[in-house]
Amino acid sequence: MLDTLDSNEILNFLGSTAASTVIVALLIWLCRSWLIERLKGSIKHEYDKDLEGHKAEIRRTNNEEMETIKAEHRRNEAELAALTNGVLSGRMNRQSLVDQRKIKAVETVWGAANELKPLKQLAGFMVAFKLDALVKRTPNEPNLQKIISVLSKNASEKKYESLADNERPFLGDMAWAYFAAYQSILGVVFGISKALEVGLKEADQMIDKEKVKNLIKTVLPHQSEFIDSHEITSLYYLLEELEEKLLAELKKTLQGEETDQTEIELAKKIIEGVNKVNVTQEVLDASRLS
Repeated sequence: MLDTLDSNEILNFLGSTAASTVIVALLIWLCRSWLIERLKGSIKHEYDKDLEGHKAEIRRTNNEEMETIKAEHRRNEAELAALTNGVLSGRMNRQSLVDQRKIKAVETVWGAANELKPLKQLAGFMVAFKLDALVKRTPNEPNLQKIISVLSKNASEKKYESLADNERPFLGDMAWAYFAAYQSILGVVFGISKALEVGLKEADQMIDKEKVKNLIKTVLPHQSEFIDSHEITSLYYLLEELEEKLLAELKKTLQGEETDQTEIELAKKIIEGVNKVNVTQEVLDASRLS
């Protein structure tokens, strides 16, 4: 009986001990799992906190850098705008000065053309009385010389020379070419009138007529037949057309119209023709004797 009880007790004890052990082991495992999870949660919380702080720092840094970049961009834009405005303002000022200078050039050149009108009237006189007849009569008729002197009193060698050379850079190529041709033709009239005025024999021979005619044909090619079939003083009838062409080109200068390549080449030919038309030194010397 004793043995039986002892065995039961022993078994109960062992069973109780085993159960306790299991329970303790279970509690230890549960505590360990809880601690691990708690530790993981704590670590994750701290990590998330640090991560958010780091992200916030990055955002703050990025925002500061972005604001710095924006401020630099605005500053660059302001500097560019100031520079652009300065350039545009300077360009506008320069253009305004150039436009004013062009206006002055047009006024001066057209005024110079008008200053030559007495020579145009003198050319009309030569046409009316025939140049050949004047050349023959003036050496022997002092009264005729006086008449020519009266008619040419408003014309001077200064007018024959350049009246508007300083304005050339501000005019279109064709405007200057037409003015130069107009001035050169009337310069021929001036030279002949001064030779007639002092009674110089063969006064018309002092002028290279072919060069004068070639110049007019370059300026007014459609008038070539008329030019070839008339004496040099008959070119008087073409002066009005040349004046109209000059006026039209001066208007183009004021309107800022550009000269095309064809016109540039034509202007060059006209100037070459002008340079070939020379009043000889003998004629000019004769004018100084008057």
